Order: sequence, then structure tokens, then C-alpha cells
Amino acid sequence: MPGLKSARRMVNDLTSQFGELVKPKVIVNKFSRPLFGTGISASEVKDLLGDVLAGTIPADERLVREAMDRGVPTTDIKPRNAFVSGLSKILGY
Repeated sequence: MPGLKSARRMVNDLTSQFGELVKPKVIVNKFSRPLFGTGISASEVKDLLGDVLAGTIPADERLVREAMDRGVPTTDIKPRNAFVSGLSKILGY
């Protein structure tokens, strides 16, 4: 939560300093959906960041670490994965 609040403050600072010249967006990295009420839910992230939320990148550290270790894209290990899906939504693909 502190990181999200800090991101919101940075967006507000940028907007107040540069006005309409910039339209900052926030990407929430290593986002995991909470089980049994622990952690921050997607709706809480949306409430806090509002329209500046570009999207979330799911936390799939095992897949990303394996891809890095092998030097291959994540899709070579698992063709349809949440990491690529999250990036696609942010980039509009």
C-alpha cells in the first residue's frame, strides 16, 4: 500500500507541475490476487489509483526466473501465461 500511495503522489506532483503536457500512468508490478483477505485487492488498487492505473503485471516469479535463467521468453516455457497476458493488456495487444 505505501508504494501505491507514493505512486499516486508522484502522479499528482507531475500533473500539477506539467499540467496537460503529461499524462502519467502507473503499472503495478508483481501483483498477486489475495487469498482469504490478505493483501490488496484489485478493486482497492483501482480505487487508489483511478484512471492513472495502466494495468497490473501478475507475480509469477517462478516462471520469470526460469525464463531468465534459460535466456528464453516466458512463452517458450508456458505459451499462455499471466505475465504476457498482463503486458498485452497494458500495451493494448
